[in-house]
Amino acid sequence: MTILVIDSILFALVVFLLIIFYSGASEIDLPSEDSVETFAGETLIPPAEDYPASNSRGAPGEYRLEIDDERLTMSVERLRSIERVEPSAESEPSPPEILEISDSPDSESSHSEDNPQDNGNAGNSSTDENARNRYAEDSESIRPALISSALDWLKRHQSPDGAWYAEGFHSLCGTDRDLQKVCANADGTADSGSSDADIGVTSLALLAFLGAGNTITHGQYRGVVRSALRFILQNQQGDGFVGKLSGLEIWNQALAAMALSEAYAMTGVGRLAEPAQRAVDYLVRFKLLNSGWGETSSDAEANSFNTGWVIIALKSAKIAGLNAPQSCFDDGVAFIEDVTDSTTGIARWSVSNMIDPRGRFSNQTTTAAALISKLFCRVPRSNSENEAAADFIVSSFQSLDSAESSDFTGWYLSDLALFQMGSRWWDDYAEAFQPMAFDFIRDEPESCAAGSYDPAYGFSTIGGRVYTTAALTMALEVYRRYEPIRSRRDE
Repeated sequence: MTILVIDSILFALVVFLLIIFYSGASEIDLPSEDSVETFAGETLIPPAEDYPASNSRGAPGEYRLEIDDERLTMSVERLRSIERVEPSAESEPSPPEILEISDSPDSESSHSEDNPQDNGNAGNSSTDENARNRYAEDSESIRPALISSALDWLKRHQSPDGAWYAEGFHSLCGTDRDLQKVCANADGTADSGSSDADIGVTSLALLAFLGAGNTITHGQYRGVVRSALRFILQNQQGDGFVGKLSGLEIWNQALAAMALSEAYAMTGVGRLAEPAQRAVDYLVRFKLLNSGWGETSSDAEANSFNTGWVIIALKSAKIAGLNAPQSCFDDGVAFIEDVTDSTTGIARWSVSNMIDPRGRFSNQTTTAAALISKLFCRVPRSNSENEAAADFIVSSFQSLDSAESSDFTGWYLSDLALFQMGSRWWDDYAEAFQPMAFDFIRDEPESCAAGSYDPAYGFSTIGGRVYTTAALTMALEVYRRYEPIRSRRDE
């Protein structure tokens, strides 16, 4: 009888343990919000004493990711001013003074042929530094306020499952169905996008929060980041693809891969490395032979817009220490050079089309995508074609009548490319960009749309309000996130 009782107890215990195991098997394992110590046996955030007060790469109070000659720099003090106006009692402890993650020396991306010492830096570096510092000072009081307002709007419109829905975000505007409570364009027109863009806009929004210094363990919006990452991971398939197949397949995938790579780089959480690598591998798999990327995996022709976004995503993966084959960079930039006019610097949409045949993207956008691709692939800044491209981007932006006639992806890509070009291009562009971003933000305090940007042109009508707000926020964050590419000598 005693043996039977013991057997029954053991059987019940085994069943209980199996129930617990299988009930949690489908969950995406991320560290809990309250735990920042270990995950799957790895140290997430080493004790503060493990961090030096300062080092040769940064002063105290800076959060820096340095790879080769490029540095992703964010000031913790400035980021904290974005995160909240006043620290609350429930705020997380102050983050360590310096968190530095370097490329893995064993990764393909660290090979000498992949990382040449010289990437070309036109102009006087001290002039570039002065221009960047002037702009940072001018932006100190304006950009943080715009970023803070946009992140607040994005937080309020994140779905409980962690996604941002291009078409369905209005369900989070409130129960009152009047324009005071429900987002709409200032002229009363619809501001929703297409569900085909859901993965892309979710990834863009996540990148906006990451760009403000939030991670799964740190920042006022760490819960937002965790929820968004969980959504992306839960929607990733075995082959690495995220979401559903659509006409925006490669753009969605590039942004998902970029978000996963940057989240992994910023936290070092090993659980994120494998899905990030699979997302990258999917992009690598569908590169066209000796060319770039199309809009879908079945396209027979590459275009400069999608190729540019994939190269940016691969660069993020490389910075994170993931495997991003050099052949992809080589073939991608070769395609970019094929579609770029050597005199004007203007990049075509594709070999067979001067402009996007669907009318979504301007040549300013494709030229900016091409320019940042070449810079990330180490084509020298002093290249006359690059200088002509930068001139075209600046003049195109300065000639805009209003933000309503602009493509917002173009704003981010232009910001990113011209910040790397430095000198007069960045200064001239920033002088025009910041007032327009300030004027265009919805600032009516009684409106649910406050802090966001109206979608009114081209691809904005596909991505919707979430897309425009996330893209503009990423553009506003550029000078905080990236140091310009440097070189020891011009090529």
